[in-house]
Amino acid sequence: MVSAKTHQPCPDCGSTDALTDYGSHTFCFSCRKRTSTDESSTPSINCDLIPTELIQYEELKTRNITEVTCRKFGYGIARLNGTWVQLAPYCNSNRLVVAMKTRDINKNFRMLGNFSDSTGLFGSNVWAKGGKRLVITEGELDCLSVSQAFNNAWAVVSIGSGSTSAASLLKKNIEYIESFEEVVLWFDNDIPGQQAIEQCVSIITPGKLKVVKLLSASECKDANDMLIKEGAAAVQKHVWNAQYYRPDGIIAFSEMFERLKRYRDGEQYKGYDILYPQLSNKLRGLQKRRIHTFIAAPKIGKSTVVKEIAYDLMQRHKLKIASFAIEESVDDSALLYMSIHCNKRLNLNPKEISDEEFKRVFNEIKTNDGLYLFDHFGSLDPDNLLSKFRYMAVGLGVDFIVFDHVSIVVSGLQTENERRLIGLIQTKLRSLVQETGVGILQVAHIRKGSGSKEDPEDGGHVSPSDVLGSGDIGRLSDTLIALEGNASDGTNRRKIQVLYNRITGDAGEADTLEYNKDTGRLLRVQDAF
Repeated sequence: MVSAKTHQPCPDCGSTDALTDYGSHTFCFSCRKRTSTDESSTPSINCDLIPTELIQYEELKTRNITEVTCRKFGYGIARLNGTWVQLAPYCNSNRLVVAMKTRDINKNFRMLGNFSDSTGLFGSNVWAKGGKRLVITEGELDCLSVSQAFNNAWAVVSIGSGSTSAASLLKKNIEYIESFEEVVLWFDNDIPGQQAIEQCVSIITPGKLKVVKLLSASECKDANDMLIKEGAAAVQKHVWNAQYYRPDGIIAFSEMFERLKRYRDGEQYKGYDILYPQLSNKLRGLQKRRIHTFIAAPKIGKSTVVKEIAYDLMQRHKLKIASFAIEESVDDSALLYMSIHCNKRLNLNPKEISDEEFKRVFNEIKTNDGLYLFDHFGSLDPDNLLSKFRYMAVGLGVDFIVFDHVSIVVSGLQTENERRLIGLIQTKLRSLVQETGVGILQVAHIRKGSGSKEDPEDGGHVSPSDVLGSGDIGRLSDTLIALEGNASDGTNRRKIQVLYNRITGDAGEADTLEYNKDTGRLLRVQDAF
């Protein structure tokens, strides 16, 4: 820290030991005169707000801020209306104090004078234009803290009226701010502070702006908190480590090693084997962070296949599943999963098994706490639906969401463009899986009389163009899987076809399934019973 020279003679009043030389200015404790020795230092109070003789300067012990630092910025204390307050001076472009912010012991703030006539940046009068670096903080005490950490030798200012006004104050002072070679923003580590950064970054010339990001080991909320808890060296370190601002979504390859290592080690895109081995091989296992869409003609069994896969993931891999089967009641959904577990159609006759066995099946599914159901029927506002998806993924840690099916979400809504709304839902699902890492097992319908060479409802092939509602369903999916067969020919055979596979590119025919009317299950022919 800068050392003050005390007990010096005063040339004005003749005192032999009352003057202290602070480097940027001197102050005589006998005649109370303050004299600047640095043209960029804080000027004397030259206004009628508070008489100079009433302002005192002292160490802010609880804030670890020295008297020298306070004097540097003119940050003093005074007794107003019987209460001691801290005073932060705000100057105009001529370095004349035109406003003062007061702060009492209970953090009550009051502005004296005309703040709108000031620059709005605390400390801007202390530092002349131009220089290597300017640090901008969110509060006066943060400004003092950063300046003190660098021996009061670097230009540091703070915004004067809260984070919400940061952008407007930077615009007002853009000529002053842009005069520095580098600008560092250090706002509070809270939501308003970080939002203020996003509002400010477009104001300052790209390539000049850096932002302080608290290092992972730090739990400090601002610069003064860090000065108190971790010391000046930590404050310096964070300023030195400030990073050039880069908009969200832009990642340098040089920063991706750990991310790519997780990918290589299988943590991020692990594939889970499922009960349909040929399909599993084509997909290299069912992966999270993907949208897997299943399509078929009515009554072919696409919902059944998706439930079989979800049940397998839950029981064999111990993953958490959320089932949004919007066309069926929550009771039917629950009974269908119990039906798979015991190979009986409990959804048709829950009394097919004894009370004891019914309880046993329920408890065996309940044990892993791996199944969540959505109690709703029919259309639902898409934003409401997606918020529930997000809660399941983030709040409950669900691994896969069964979404059956997308068309009915918008069927009851009053909309003139159903296709566009379905496309919007798919776009939001795409963002959701990337953000949260959840996997989506989505069911979609195909158009009736689709125009294929052989109608899918009569056992013909299904193509991506047959998807009902919006082409975005197929385009934004990672895999598009069709179930083909004839519900009325009595064979009960179904073919799985991979129509589109963004993951491996391996498309084409997969497993052959057989529907068992007694159990209600769709299993491979060799596994059916």
